[in-house]
Amino acid sequence: TQRLAKARAERASLDEFYQQLARSLVRAADKPGALALFDRVSAPDAELAEARLAAAALAHAAGDTERAAAEALKAQALNP
Repeated sequence: TQRLAKARAERASLDEFYQQLARSLVRAADKPGALALFDRVSAPDAELAEARLAAAALAHAAGDTERAAAEALKAQALNP
């Protein structure tokens, strides 16, 4: 949580934080659980395109293609 707080203070590193978190969580055995964890962690950053892209990747890995597509569209809308 300290790393996330520091990343939020430094906006540029927040993008990198979500990329790294997604790369780590996508390898989890419990993909739906990893997505649920990500949802809790990323809730304050719902309007950040990189967080939405990471959610799309995790949703895809969890087999939730509908959510993956929706998250990708949200990310595109936030950062066209």
